[in-house]
Amino acid sequence: MIRKDPVVSVIINCHNGEAFLKDCILSVKKQTFKNFEVIFWDNASNDRSKLIFFSLKDARFKYFFSKKKISLYKARNLALKKAKGNYITFIDVDDLWIKSKLKKQIQQFKNEKICVVYSNVILKKTNSQKKKLFTQQLPSGKIEKSFFSGPYPTILSSMVKRSFLKTHNIKFNNNYDHIGDFDFFFRLAKKFEFKGINKPLVICRLHKNNLTKIKRINQIKEMKQWIKKNINILDQRSLNIITSKLNYQKFLYHKLRSNYIKSLMYIFFGNYMIKFFFKKILIFFLPNKFLKKFLWY
Repeated sequence: MIRKDPVVSVIINCHNGEAFLKDCILSVKKQTFKNFEVIFWDNASNDRSKLIFFSLKDARFKYFFSKKKISLYKARNLALKKAKGNYITFIDVDDLWIKSKLKKQIQQFKNEKICVVYSNVILKKTNSQKKKLFTQQLPSGKIEKSFFSGPYPTILSSMVKRSFLKTHNIKFNNNYDHIGDFDFFFRLAKKFEFKGINKPLVICRLHKNNLTKIKRINQIKEMKQWIKKNINILDQRSLNIITSKLNYQKFLYHKLRSNYIKSLMYIFFGNYMIKFFFKKILIFFLPNKFLKKFLWY
C-alpha cells in the first residue's frame, strides 16, 4: 500500500520536450519503488509537452507551468519548493531510468549520515544503438578531497536527502546556466557524506541539442568563472586538477574545430595531470573525422 505522504519527490524540468518526454515519464512510472510524487515543471513549453504529460495519467503527478521561460537552475529551485518527499531526485526529459533506480538508492539511506546517493551512467546516442557504459569506481563517504580527481556526481544519477538541503539552506545557484549541478554537488561534498553505486541506474540520451557548440563554449566560460570565485577555498592539488581538466576541454574544443595553433598551445599548458598531456598528443595527430567517431559522447 502506498503511503499518503511521498517518500521521494521526482523533479522533471521540461522546455519543449515532446520528442523525448513520453519515454522519460514511463521510465519513472515503471519504477519498482512506488511511493513517489512527480513535480513536473513546464518551463513555458509551446509544443505538445503538456498534452503528453496529462495523457499519462497518474495521481502522483503534479503539474506546474511557468508562463515565462526562466533559467534551468531557477526552475530547479522553484520545483524544489513544491517537493514534499524526504528525498529529492531529478530527471530531465531526454533521460531515462533503470526500473530499480529508486529502490536501490533508497536502500542506501539506512546510513543516516548519507546526504547524496549517486550511480554510474549509460550514455546512449539517440536514433542509434551506440552506447557507452560507465562502470567507474565511485568514491563514497566524505568525497571533498577526491571530488575533482574522481568522477563527478551527476544530477541525473543522484538522490538527495531533503532535510540536509533545508537545514543548511542549500539550493542551486541561479547565476549559472550550465555548471549549476557541478557547483551544487561541490557545496554538498564539502559538508556531507556521499554513497556511490557502481552499477549504472540511468541512461543519458545524447542528441544534437545537448551537444551544441554554444553549450560547450559557455560551459568553459562558466567553469573559468567558478574557479576564480572559489580559488580561495580550493587547495593547490584541487586547483591543479580542475585547471588541467579545463585546459583539456579547451584543447579538445579547438582541435575539433581545426584551430590547430590554439590546440597546440593547450597541449603544453596546464598539464598537472600528466595523462592529459599524452592524451592530447595522441588526439592532436588523429584526423578529426576519426576523432568525432571516438568522442561522439
